[in-house]
Amino acid sequence: MLAEGRDQVVLTIRENLKKFAQKLGIPIFYGRGILKDKNTVYVEGSDITLKTRYILLATGSSCADLKDLPADGKKIFNTDQIWSLREFPRRMLIVGGGAVGVEFAYIFRMYGVDVVIVELLDRLLPSPDIPEESSRYLARKLKRLGVDVRLKAKVTGYSEENGRLKVNISDGSVVEVDCILVGVGKKPNTEGIGLEEVGVEKDSRGFVKVNEYCRGYYITLDACPQVYV
Repeated sequence: MLAEGRDQVVLTIRENLKKFAQKLGIPIFYGRGILKDKNTVYVEGSDITLKTRYILLATGSSCADLKDLPADGKKIFNTDQIWSLREFPRRMLIVGGGAVGVEFAYIFRMYGVDVVIVELLDRLLPSPDIPEESSRYLARKLKRLGVDVRLKAKVTGYSEENGRLKVNISDGSVVEVDCILVGVGKKPNTEGIGLEEVGVEKDSRGFVKVNEYCRGYYITLDACPQVYV
C-alpha cells in the first residue's frame, strides 16, 4: 500500500535521526518551542526552559487552506491527508497547478487514476522563476498522459450525491469525482512561537524576513535576538 510504504520511510528517517543525534550527544526535547527572549526557549509540553546563545528556526510548514474547500480527510483532502487513502479513487480533482498539484497529478495518473487539475492562472507552475516554455511543455506532457488540465479556472461550488462529488468549475462545466485534493502549497509554522514578542519580522504570508546571511530582520534593535533561519 502507498500509505504503508510512506509510513515506513518516515519511521526509518525519524529513528535514524534520533540515533544520529544520540551519537553526536545532541539532546532532543519534545514539545512546542516558544521564544521567551533573545536567548531563551520554553519547551511547552516538557516544561523545560533552555538558555542558548543562538536560536535556529526550523519549524517547517503545514498545508495551506482554501476557505471554500475545507479539507475534511474524507472527500476533500490536503496533501498531508491524502496519504491516508487506503485505495485509489477512480477519478479525482486537484486544485492548484503549482509544483505540489502537478506532482500529485502525475503520481495518481501513473497509478491509473483519472485526474482533473484546475489552476487559477494561465499556466501550470505559475512562478516567475520558471520559464513559460517549461510550463507549456509540462502541460503537454500531462495531457498526453491523460490528465485533464483546466487553466484560468477555479472551483465555484460542489455537492455530494451517492458518495461522489459534483464539482462546479468556473468554465461552466461540472466534473464528477470521487475526491478533491487541495494542492495550493504550504504555509510556514511561525504562529504562536513568540516571534512577535521578541521582535522578529514576518512578511504578509508569515515567512520570516531574512537578509543575505539568513539572519532575521527585527522591528527594534533592543528586541533583536540571535535568531537564524
